[in-house]
Amino acid sequence: MIRVGHAKQKSAEGHVIYCGRTFGGFRNIGLGNPFPASDPQWPTKYEAWLREQYKMNEGVRQLLWELACRYRQGEVLVLKCWCIKGDVQWQPGDAVVCHTQIVAKLIAKLAAL
Repeated sequence: MIRVGHAKQKSAEGHVIYCGRTFGGFRNIGLGNPFPASDPQWPTKYEAWLREQYKMNEGVRQLLWELACRYRQGEVLVLKCWCIKGDVQWQPGDAVVCHTQIVAKLIAKLAAL
């Protein structure tokens, strides 16, 4: 299972991964969204950007594969950011409100390979 949630909200279970930009004592691990939320095209731009990071950035590629392996083995992953409210289970096909959902989609895709 993959959950997505607000960075400051405590999670009861799972491996927590902060996916936002460097802010509030949290460090960007390479998955932070570089596009402004005010841009209506940010989901499409972020997905393309993340694919490019996966291809070009060894650290991001290794991190995503590690998370995909954990997900495949049944570990609960909790992807954290500042823009999402609460802590919810990610489902394929959910309306995208936060880039963590795009990260979740890629993790699930890699885990299925």
